[in-house]
Amino acid sequence: MSEFLTQFMERRGELLELTIEHMEMTSLAVLASLIVGGLIGIAITKNDKAAAIVIGIANLMQSIPSIGLLAFMVPFVGIGQKPAIIMVVIYALLPIIKNTYTGITGIDPKLLKESVDRWNDAIAKKTDPDFKA
Repeated sequence: MSEFLTQFMERRGELLELTIEHMEMTSLAVLASLIVGGLIGIAITKNDKAAAIVIGIANLMQSIPSIGLLAFMVPFVGIGQKPAIIMVVIYALLPIIKNTYTGITGIDPKLLKESVDRWNDAIAKKTDPDFKA
């Protein structure tokens, strides 16, 4: 145990750098997943057939073991940061797409209409001071 702590203390600067690099890569991948997954989730809310296809593909990608996906990707993108970022994006997409789709389609239509009407009234009040709702 003492040897481990000695090694840790001797290489703490390198470990800190690698930890920060890992956090940057993960943050970039999650941000990309949020953007792509959110847009896809919003886009499929109007078409049930497209939603079934997209969520099915996302389920399929999620079911592939990470080591298998890595082995498949190495010949195409090599070893290093690229496959790691791509894998995090792929594995993060399913919950983001599903939750965006479920959240939007689960809104009560009456509530949605009311909120759109209120939004339109607020915009009208800002653009036309004489507007009365």
